[in-house]
Amino acid sequence: MSFAVVREVLFVFASSLYLFFVLRAFLAFATTPRLGGVSPPPLHEWPKLSIVVAACNEVETIEASVDSLLRVDYPNLQIVLVNDRSTDGTGALVDRLVARDPRLSAVHVNALPEGWLGKVHALARGLENATGEWILFADADIIFTQGVVEKAVTLAVRGELDHLTAVPFVETRSFVQTVALSTFGVLLLGGIQKRRVRDPKADFAVGIGAFNLFRRATYDRSEGLEWLRLEVADDSGLALVLKRAGGKSQLWLGLSEISLLWYPSFRATVRGLEKNMFAIAGSYSVTQTLLVCASLSLVGAGPVAFSPVFFHSSTLVAAAFQAALAGAVAVSTLFLGIYTHFAERKFDAQRLFASFFLPVGLCLSAFIVFRSMWVCVRQGAITWRGTRYPLEAMRRGQRIRAT
Repeated sequence: MSFAVVREVLFVFASSLYLFFVLRAFLAFATTPRLGGVSPPPLHEWPKLSIVVAACNEVETIEASVDSLLRVDYPNLQIVLVNDRSTDGTGALVDRLVARDPRLSAVHVNALPEGWLGKVHALARGLENATGEWILFADADIIFTQGVVEKAVTLAVRGELDHLTAVPFVETRSFVQTVALSTFGVLLLGGIQKRRVRDPKADFAVGIGAFNLFRRATYDRSEGLEWLRLEVADDSGLALVLKRAGGKSQLWLGLSEISLLWYPSFRATVRGLEKNMFAIAGSYSVTQTLLVCASLSLVGAGPVAFSPVFFHSSTLVAAAFQAALAGAVAVSTLFLGIYTHFAERKFDAQRLFASFFLPVGLCLSAFIVFRSMWVCVRQGAITWRGTRYPLEAMRRGQRIRAT
């Protein structure tokens, strides 16, 4: 078989995979409901809601986040701020915030028990102090628009849900970071298998740490956070715990209602995902992680690397077919970029332009996943927030596995 034929086969294969990926991502965006698009009538009686916010060295973000929560017009509200062993002044700031409003209370974690991830333990401690019928787990860098909490509780109660989670709008500071995180969002939604989410027998569930709302009664009959004590994907882990207890879950897009600056730069993004991606993408398996990296690289770079622009086709028919396929790849990329951009809350020329670089974003994702594996395997552990977690212990404690 000649090189030209091999190249043509690789181009068709990679381009077909890319088009399938784009179609799947588009369907995921199109079929996921948007919080900004609904206005449910208010409840006649509001159940008590406890918002638990875990914070570790969040002195720069927590005050703005709490201020946005205090503007929430929910009539029966408790906010529990958990200071998890912070060393940057977060603890003192939390105490000052609590003194300003009776709806706020503080929990200070001074030591981490063995066999627990810090965030999971902090959430568990916060939950011990929460008294609401409904609980919202949120991060300390989230900004909420007024009305979103009431809307979410209303949808959950009227829909007889046990868990409602929402995807936030992620702010970025650079073009490369925008490309990487836009692709991350497409991968997240495109990778959700809704049929398995709905299947009560499937160990597959979705939760977003920025906004995880759940019914306390359902949680109380579950295995609880104790079962997730070494799970890095604790947000989806919570959704799985609730599902195993018979809970009904629903995913929403909250792009116009919830926002955060996840990481301040692309470099910080790469380092921040160091602890997560080896587990989430590869289930702590080197072989599986390498396959994921190869797949992302093939889908991202394959249509360009094997493009007929750079090589002559073996026949005129092959050339015409590949030209049409290359055009479909380009058009689908532009279409998905425009569609997903205008699904967000505002026009941003840089974000729109960055969304057209999805193939580059897939390659960046492969790099982030590979680096996470490399660092974790080399260290024989995951190191996060000053604590070292041996890989073998993390493997034994993993509940959410990549498929």
